[in-house]
Amino acid sequence: MQTCDPLVFQKILEFGRHVSPVPVLITDGRSDIIDPPKNSLIIANQIPFSWLAFFEEGHAFLFQSFQKFADTVNLFL
Repeated sequence: MQTCDPLVFQKILEFGRHVSPVPVLITDGRSDIIDPPKNSLIIANQIPFSWLAFFEEGHAFLFQSFQKFADTVNLFL
């Protein structure tokens, strides 16, 4: 299973710690084998005021569950 490049991942975490306290929506598919869900959990735990939403599908959850995704974004906003 491939994970995010460690340098890119570190930059994402650093960015999350240095931004203003604004809500951030993080979404991921529970069955994602390209970007494992554990990465989203790590990112969410590092960014204050973040929301983490998982969808049952994989990497293409935006297309497979577009209505659930849209509902989640609307709720977040």
